[in-house]
Amino acid sequence: MPRYDYKCDNCKTITEVIQSFADDALTVCAVCNGPISKYYGNINFAPSAMPTRNSDAATRNAHEKQLEKDLPAYARLRKEGMQPKSTVGAAELEARAESRFEVEYGTVADSYISKRADEAVSHLKTNGVI
Repeated sequence: MPRYDYKCDNCKTITEVIQSFADDALTVCAVCNGPISKYYGNINFAPSAMPTRNSDAATRNAHEKQLEKDLPAYARLRKEGMQPKSTVGAAELEARAESRFEVEYGTVADSYISKRADEAVSHLKTNGVI
């Protein structure tokens, strides 16, 4: 349940009360029977609630910048009928990969190996093996 602070308008006493959202707000001071109202004094935030103060903010920002590059590249590769293993690194794969095999296995190999792998997959598909 939430914690509320109430401040008396007469004696200026601040009272801390734990009450449900459904409970009515207090209206009478327990000290002097004067009128009270909710008091919004000190507000505390956990460091994790403030991304610019968090220790991993730089890492998170770098990851978000990389995603801005990787997501469009991933979408372009998918549009061409290829299925990269992940969105992470899709921009580099798109730039460096020379074959479908490299894109779908998520690694850039020696060009000879990559071409041979594509030929092997094509041969297996042509002969109905896969």
